Order: sequence, then structure tokens, then C-alpha cells
Amino acid sequence: MLQRLKHIWNRTLTHKSEVVCIYAFQLIFGLLIGCIFYCTVDDNLGQSMALEHLALGFDRTIIMDMVNSNDEVFSGIISWVTILIPCYLIISILLQGGLLFNIKRGEVGFKSQIKNGVKYLLPFFGIVLFSIVLVILFVVVVGLPYKAIVGDPLTTFSSEKPFVFSLMALAVGFSLWVVLIWGFSISTRYSYINGISFWKSIKTGFIFVKNHLIELLSIGYLLLGIHILLGFIYYLIMGDRGAPSWLIVIFGIVIQQVFSITRVFIRGFGYIAVDQVEDEFIG
Repeated sequence: MLQRLKHIWNRTLTHKSEVVCIYAFQLIFGLLIGCIFYCTVDDNLGQSMALEHLALGFDRTIIMDMVNSNDEVFSGIISWVTILIPCYLIISILLQGGLLFNIKRGEVGFKSQIKNGVKYLLPFFGIVLFSIVLVILFVVVVGLPYKAIVGDPLTTFSSEKPFVFSLMALAVGFSLWVVLIWGFSISTRYSYINGISFWKSIKTGFIFVKNHLIELLSIGYLLLGIHILLGFIYYLIMGDRGAPSWLIVIFGIVIQQVFSITRVFIRGFGYIAVDQVEDEFIG
């Protein structure tokens, strides 16, 4: 088991240039959103005493009061975000698709990643949208009836235990569904890269999930556990420090970026793990 994980990690490292490309895009996009947010808030709320309180530590009440009392300012930010998010989705699918191509075909380098990402953008965009529809389907079929049945938890249940346990069961079911859809999406794109038509790739993706359910869940929950562990470590390091000095700000930025690029490498690890399952069990 450890030998297999080591092999997958070594394969991940061979695609470090593609991973860094994805990280760089995320960093640029994050800086763009951050600059828009900073400029808008600084122009309109730069002299607010609330910002001095936030510098001492995170306070959700102060943030909500600022949002509610300055809805025009934050609505402008939301308008920018609604424009940038579709752009982010398209470029992200392009870069992720290029990484998947390089993994499947054994190519290396961000030039190949971008070239093949552009080539497969439209079909991969369709596969991603199809996957999103499947996730929404779970919400409609399971989530909405659950909400209708539960209603107001304070009046529906005599104690909080049934509500908490039912909510936990719903969360577990949703996580199972999302992990399987994640595996389906990757397998479908791999099939398309191998020359299978769009709808046959969709069918192949479903067959792959059906035949390798345990393997996909093992990979998905391993990655989920690593992400949770990273989030916990990040919280232990950063906690609720606020921004009392520039050294703390710089330290926080460095830690954030280390965790960010680590998460991208973990994502690549997951792609290669699914490819490994295909190689070992399909052919």
C-alpha cells in the first residue's frame, strides 16, 4: 500500500510544472479578487473604526454589520465576482483538462497542458456541467424532501439529537455522492482522451464508478481526510491572529500559499490515483 502511494506521489512530482501553472492561475485570480475587494472597501470604508477591530482578530458580528450597513458597496463586489467566476471556471477546466491529458498520455510540461487544455475545453466543459447537474440532482431528490420533512427543527423534534443525527447522515450521503461524481468526472475525461465519443465516455464513466466503487471511495476519502488535516494544521498555526503587524500579515500570506500549492499537488495526486486504478483494473 505504501509502495503504491509512493509511486503515485512520484508520478505527481513529474507533473510539477503543470501543478505550478494551476497554482499560479489560482494565485493571480485570488489577487485580482483581493485587489477589487481592497480597493472598493478602502475607498468606501477605509476610515471605518470597524476595520481597526478586525485587525485585532476575526469577528463575524462586525463583518455582518458592515455588510448590512453598506450593501451598495458589497453588491458592487458581488457584481464583479459574478463576472469573474465563469472566467475562473473556464480557465480552470482548461488547465485541469490539460493536466489530465498529460497524466493519461504521459506528456509533461505546461505548454502541452495549455495546448491540449484548449483542444479539449468544450467537451470537458460539458462533462463538468453534467457532473454538476448530478450533484444538484442529489440536492433536489434528497435535500429538498429532507428540508420539507424536517421543517423547523425546534418544533419538529423533541430534542436536538434526531436533527443532528439526520443531518450527519445527510452529510455522509452527500459526501459519498460527491466523491463518486468526482471519480466519474475524471474517468469520463480520461475515456474521452483515449478517443471514445462524448456520450460513450459518459457511459464508460458510470461503468467505471460501478466496477471500482470501493477504490474510488478510498481515494476520495483519503484526499478528503488530508484536506481536513491540512485545514486543522492551518488553524493551529494561524488561529485567530488578526493583523496587528506587517510581519504577521506576511507570515499569514506565506502560510496560505504553502497550503494552497500543497492542495493543488494533492489534487494532482488524486487524478493520478484514479488513472492508476484504470491502469491496474481496466487495462
